[in-house]
Amino acid sequence: MINNAVLVGRMGNDPEMRYSQSGTPITKFRLAVTRPRRADAQEDETDWLNIVCFGKTAEFVAQYLDKGSLVGV
Repeated sequence: MINNAVLVGRMGNDPEMRYSQSGTPITKFRLAVTRPRRADAQEDETDWLNIVCFGKTAEFVAQYLDKGSLVGV
């Protein structure tokens, strides 16, 4: 069985695009996913994830999204 996760959060930085040696577009960005606070906590908790996209997805992210964009992964 394979586990699946769907994460929705805000981009923490502008995407950084580069190309591999073979010419494949690669885009990286950080995603901030906020979890509701626990009963004993004062603030919500935020998890930061490093996201890497390839190919057409990488080109789309680099062209149309920027810091603060709401993203689903």
